[in-house]
Order: sequence, then C-alpha cells, then structure tokens
Amino acid sequence: MIVREDGEDVDLSEFVGEETGCAKCGHTEATVDDVAVTGNDPSRALDVESRRFKTVTCDRCGYAEQYKRRRPEEARALFLR
Repeated sequence: MIVREDGEDVDLSEFVGEETGCAKCGHTEATVDDVAVTGNDPSRALDVESRRFKTVTCDRCGYAEQYKRRRPEEARALFLR
C-alpha cells in the first residue's frame, strides 16, 4: 500500500500488468512471508525488530524479493509482474 498526498491508500496490484512470472525462472507461483529485522540504531541494542517486510519467494527456484509496507497480495503481484 502506498498513501497518496490526499491520504488515500492505493493498492499497487491494481496497476500491475499481467503476470509474467518470477524474474529468474518465469514460474508463476510464489509464497509470501512476513520478515522483521532490527536496524543499526538503538533498536538493535534493545533487540527490537523495528523494520517489517513482506518477502515473496518463487516456489520453483527460491529467488526472493522484499517489499516494505505492502499487503501480501500486492507484494505477490509486484513480484510476478
């Protein structure tokens, strides 16, 4: 999701063209997982996972991409563009 200047959320998956598959092997099935990591600031010392991503992984070859602040279906659509 992105937020426009007027405050409205925009789902980018609506604007992505037809699925072309994984960028490495062309497979069209992928898994979406949540990943949380620490930063390189005081959150690391406190062991606080301050950064959250959606990781989309190709089910065939294992190629993965991470997306910040995206819903699972939106991240998958961007990955398979």
